[in-house]
Amino acid sequence: MACLGGCSRAKDGGEARLSPAELSQLLGDRQVREALQDVGVASLLPPVGTEVFRRFTLASLQDMKQRHDAEGQMDKQHTPADQLTTSKPLPFIYGAPPPELLYTPLEELDPYYQSQKTFLVLSRGNILHRFDADSSLYLLSPLNRLRTGSTRILLSPYPLVLVLNCSTWFRWFILVTLLINCLFMMLPETKLTMVMEGVFVTVYTVEVLLKVVCHGFCIGRFSFIRNAWNFLDLLVLVTSFPSLFVEFGKCSVFVTIPRVLKIFSASPGLRRTVEALVQSVRRFVDVFIITVFCLSVLAVIATQLFMGQLRNKCVLSSGYFGNLTTDYYDDLGNGTEFNYMEHVSNPKNFYHHQNQLDPLVCGNSSSAWACPESFTCLRVGKNPNYGYTSYDSFFWSLLSMFRLLTQDFLENLVLLSLNAVGTEFTVILLLVFFPTCFLVLSLLLAVVVMVTMDQDQAIVDKNRRGEEEFRRIKEVLMRKKEEEEEVPGSAVPSKASSVTVAVTDADVEGGPPSCWQRLRLWLRPFVLNPLFDLGIIICLVVNIVVMATEHYPMTHQHIQIASVLNLVFLAVYVVEMLLRLLVLGPSGYFQVSWHILDFLVVFSSLLELSLANVEGLSMLRCLQVLRMFRLARWWPCLQLLLQVVWCAAQGLTVVLLVLVFMWVVVGRQLFHQDYMKNVCKISLDCELPRWHMADLPHAVMLVFRVLYGEWSESLWDCMEVSGPGSCVAYFIPLLVLGKLLVLLLFFNLLLNSTTNNHLAALESRIELQTRTMTRMCRRARQDQNLDPDQRGKRSTEECVGLTTLTSESGPVHKVPVSTEEDKKHQFDIKQKLDEKNQKGRTLEDCCCCPLQDVDTSRGLWRIWSDFRRVCLIVVENKVFEGFMVFIILLSSMALAFEDVHRDQKPYLLLVLDWADLVFTLVFLVEVLLKWTSFGFRKYFSDFYCWLDFLVLAVSLLALVCEGLGFSCRPLRALRTLRIPSRFQGLRVVLRSLLFTLPSMLQVALVVLFLWLMFGILGINLFAGKFHYCFNETSGDFFLDSVVNNMSECLSLPFPEVSMKNADFNFDNIATSFLSLLVLGTSKGNFDHLYFAVDSRGIYLQPSYESRLYMSLYFLCFLVFGCFFSFLLFIRVFVRSIQQHRVEFGGKHVFITEEQQIHPEGFKKRLNTPWTCPPPQTVCQARLFSLVSSRWFETAMMVVVFIDLVALGVDYYYADAMVYYHLQWTRLTLIPVFLLELVLKLVAFRRFYFSSILNILDLLVLLGSILNIFIHDFVNNYFLSLDLVVTLRLTRLIRVLWMFAATRGIRTLLLTFIMSLPALVNIGFLFFVVTYTFAVVGMIAFGHLPSAFMLDDMMNFKTFWSSLHTMTMVLPWTGWDRLLSAIMAAPPDCDLETSEVRWRCSTPAIGIVFLASYILLFILLMVHLFTAVVMESFNARTPAKDHKEMGGASEVVGGASEAVGEASKVLGGVSEVIGVASEVVEGPSGM
Repeated sequence: MACLGGCSRAKDGGEARLSPAELSQLLGDRQVREALQDVGVASLLPPVGTEVFRRFTLASLQDMKQRHDAEGQMDKQHTPADQLTTSKPLPFIYGAPPPELLYTPLEELDPYYQSQKTFLVLSRGNILHRFDADSSLYLLSPLNRLRTGSTRILLSPYPLVLVLNCSTWFRWFILVTLLINCLFMMLPETKLTMVMEGVFVTVYTVEVLLKVVCHGFCIGRFSFIRNAWNFLDLLVLVTSFPSLFVEFGKCSVFVTIPRVLKIFSASPGLRRTVEALVQSVRRFVDVFIITVFCLSVLAVIATQLFMGQLRNKCVLSSGYFGNLTTDYYDDLGNGTEFNYMEHVSNPKNFYHHQNQLDPLVCGNSSSAWACPESFTCLRVGKNPNYGYTSYDSFFWSLLSMFRLLTQDFLENLVLLSLNAVGTEFTVILLLVFFPTCFLVLSLLLAVVVMVTMDQDQAIVDKNRRGEEEFRRIKEVLMRKKEEEEEVPGSAVPSKASSVTVAVTDADVEGGPPSCWQRLRLWLRPFVLNPLFDLGIIICLVVNIVVMATEHYPMTHQHIQIASVLNLVFLAVYVVEMLLRLLVLGPSGYFQVSWHILDFLVVFSSLLELSLANVEGLSMLRCLQVLRMFRLARWWPCLQLLLQVVWCAAQGLTVVLLVLVFMWVVVGRQLFHQDYMKNVCKISLDCELPRWHMADLPHAVMLVFRVLYGEWSESLWDCMEVSGPGSCVAYFIPLLVLGKLLVLLLFFNLLLNSTTNNHLAALESRIELQTRTMTRMCRRARQDQNLDPDQRGKRSTEECVGLTTLTSESGPVHKVPVSTEEDKKHQFDIKQKLDEKNQKGRTLEDCCCCPLQDVDTSRGLWRIWSDFRRVCLIVVENKVFEGFMVFIILLSSMALAFEDVHRDQKPYLLLVLDWADLVFTLVFLVEVLLKWTSFGFRKYFSDFYCWLDFLVLAVSLLALVCEGLGFSCRPLRALRTLRIPSRFQGLRVVLRSLLFTLPSMLQVALVVLFLWLMFGILGINLFAGKFHYCFNETSGDFFLDSVVNNMSECLSLPFPEVSMKNADFNFDNIATSFLSLLVLGTSKGNFDHLYFAVDSRGIYLQPSYESRLYMSLYFLCFLVFGCFFSFLLFIRVFVRSIQQHRVEFGGKHVFITEEQQIHPEGFKKRLNTPWTCPPPQTVCQARLFSLVSSRWFETAMMVVVFIDLVALGVDYYYADAMVYYHLQWTRLTLIPVFLLELVLKLVAFRRFYFSSILNILDLLVLLGSILNIFIHDFVNNYFLSLDLVVTLRLTRLIRVLWMFAATRGIRTLLLTFIMSLPALVNIGFLFFVVTYTFAVVGMIAFGHLPSAFMLDDMMNFKTFWSSLHTMTMVLPWTGWDRLLSAIMAAPPDCDLETSEVRWRCSTPAIGIVFLASYILLFILLMVHLFTAVVMESFNARTPAKDHKEMGGASEVVGGASEAVGEASKVLGGVSEVIGVASEVVEGPSGM
């Protein structure tokens, strides 16, 4: 998809051109033509001696007709030339046409069209336009003045227009008209809008008429109607004229949509982008089929298992269970008869949690939520969330499964289902729902990568062919020129090899230098010296530190010091700018982009200083954060991030923004009136909620919220006020198309070759700079023995080398840097590593190194040697390894009993203490055995042995501390760290993770710097403004009309009223980082946004949406701080994984060598269909032919789908008749499957049972028959046997391998199957991490009270509840509420209580605990799973499979080229650090 963007424009190369002499030789020399016969583009040239560009005349039309008739008789076949396609520039071989021939009809250049009755018109830029030579509208010939005038109007240039690649003034006029029309779409309907609507319709009508006059309407290959983009113009007119006279209401969206989409047709660049997107749609058909199929199956399963479960509510039970009192009957209505249905249907009798609108969902199973005392769990009322979160029918279950797939408000759906169903839902969720959703998402991601790479590769191949043709033509012309020259050869000037620096105006001026010039020459060495840049860097770093130390509240002295330092830094920057202007001159200064940034920073700082005391302009102080971007000049990784952001300003981004605007306008037109009329349905106080479409700003924010992934809550509100139909039809396409475009943009930036060529140039500069710094550090110690003059000379040379890379003070040349020392240094390092690896491989590496040369053939040393051999045999025995694995797993499982209830179970405590002692002794014996057998050197050379030793040391230390009376039970959680060392799959994943860690840390530093900038900006905007007056007892907020500020709040006569601060605020840099971490990793948390838009000032009571524009801060952070940061992470990660793969011989980096065998065998088994020997008898042979045919399998698959549909159309309110028909439909299908079984048994005989699918069909049939007799019993106590029919869907495997049309689907499924071993390894590591954090959470936070996210289902009191809580703490859930519960302070939790389980926790521990878990989860699940999908494509080796899979194995290879050489650079940085440490240690060593 290289054609999608602005970064694809070449900056320096331009397009290929020939000189006039070369062009005339190419057009007039027959020998050159003969030499270029095999070059495709040269075959398009006219015959030698004829003109290239010829006017189209009546004679031309006659000749064209004759050629058309002659070619029709010869039946000669041609194909159009790709180089002469409409709307493309002419190839370079034609040269530039004369100016008088522009915008006039010309004869055809393409041989294919020379007999097709067409002619050409060239516009500015040599853009080719093709028209039919027949009369337009049967009236206007090609030479008619009206037609030629219309053509000139459409194509004539407007030189001042450079907007969106518009090359004609008429196209520019149409584009401006469309933009103005879009502005009027956002305004309410007035007389002005009605008048302008008539103007817009007139303009669009004139445009269509001009196009019809030029091209004709429908007759001809290039007529108006034959162009798909012109359908938009026609659709605009068809919908516009009726709207002038008839009020469409909500149907006015059909008028809006074509006009907004018309923006694409008005810009050639956007048009090509959209065409590329439309062409890629067919690639998504297979994955869309898989998605719909999987979600439908999950919806059927959810409907059958959980139908009506979410209607369970806790109903007050004292009214009808015999505990009625006289007062209760009196309250009902003076002793009237008690109405049971009215009682259970009354919402006032439902149990509610505090601050919850929906009643508590309960269940009647032992693991479900139990109602409080005096309440009974009954299935009454409607479902939660206005009744839209439900499993009562297939549609609502499908919507819930789509919500599960998109991970939106996931914690709400899971908690509601858990409360109603219990652990049964957890099992289904982990074993069925989550794996299926991951399957769909991973395949969708794979298809997006394939589409991006294929389109980019097509563009690269096309450009390569063009470059190759140009090179061939140049070679032939040069060869011809050399043959014609009488004097062979010519003197070639030698190239300068010395290092050059920037040249200023003072170097070229003649005459004696003036005082001004002498001053410039005197200041130049100082300004161009790297030490000058170093001083500026130090000032910037200190300035950033000073800005980061700002907080609220600050003392008056701190404010004064910060102000003075700000003035000092500003003075330094002003002086720096003036010095550079003085030395380089204005022209040389502004030639460097970094100097322009410096100038803007200084100008903004001076502007902020001059307007500091102006009321309402205090926000200009936020412009100080622009100073932080100046570090990018000397920080290569930050430059890389900024370059990625710059490359995002491309066609695909513009397409996304245009579609966002369309969705905003369409949403307002559809739902504006509904929100205003029915607001009381979604708001208790009949006020509009924060997310609505009643006005433009809120509509924009709501659309961006949906693109962010938060759509379900807005959809519920919309369906409540406007109905399900229109809302689902609006939100689901918005979410799907928007997310797909965001994914395409993401991978286009990641994998686009043209974009990465620009980044590769930057990375090469980074590598060169790193090598220079490395060489300087390496020579530092050598310089100590040199003379001062030699040392200064070498330092000057190195500084010049750095100046060309960092200063950028003017136009500079590349510095040739010798790499001999680098190669020598790398060879020395490699040789040392080889020597190190060759050592320590034998048994004689004992712990006593001085005694290794003793004679071990006799005496005590022989006994010692034999003892070591016995220990080695024991250690390497598989029984010993299995025993240690068992002990490690047993010790890890024992941690599950370390809950808060252990103190109440003395016998359990005793068992755990003795078990801990036994485990420690076993581990100690293991370590002693390994020390004895391997020796210290070999043992401590392994990372996992070090890990085992540290765990043992901590365990021994804990035993000693507990013997002294100190409790060290939390240290037992470290036992789980021994698990990865015993499983090879985990070790492979950890090896890859550790390999990528250095590169990731470099990027993490850049991301932290970017977040630091947003944190400082947040402090300037929101410090001290998130306080609010709050009643602790009632939980009420005061309006700003009641309480204006803190003094009024504290003066209220209520002791429980106080001024409270938000849990996550921007009062200092630490809380700002925490708030940004929660905002960037916790989906669904918008409390920061609500506090920001409601804030009015420091210690002022918030006012509802008083500063709505503050939402732009959070939008910018999500785009730049999250999206582009994640893109940079993925970029470096993929490159590191690819290098890791190369180092291991091209093998899969996430699976072991043993695991690589099984996928290949399974792949061969799938590609080899199941076969059965044909029977000998005639009847059996015919029957065998019948049941083995693809049509029989297809027919049976249709029957399976009918059975599944009959199961899925069931719904909660279905009456007895519907249930009766559905059951009889399913019962009548059982004989069909029974008949199939009999036929296959007769045809296949005993070979029937050699197929797993046949055995599965038999078991499903037996289960269906058994379900007829024990249906009620199984449904009441077990899972429904109705779901066994879903197992018949495995028959799809047979059907998919029978038809060629299903090749794409089976390719995607086989891709996922090939990734299963790697997914198992990563999933196992994720389970170990989750298990470890669950144990740590149980030990550290088991005493927390129920608050925020913690309740009876989600807590850390027991291991299972802790494990369940950590499973729900995901980046797409609101884990910030769990952090709020951990950070709770008195009176929310009591520190003085003696009970262990009800005391406050330490906030710092909770922050580190959850932040580390979330970041590790993101790194492990998102990065590694993405790499697994990409690695699975590259793992295809056979040519046949490669052809069948569509060439998917090229994806990772292309990705690695796109990513560039970033990891080499980052590795070089670590090398610089290592060499620098040697320099520091040098004097002490000497």
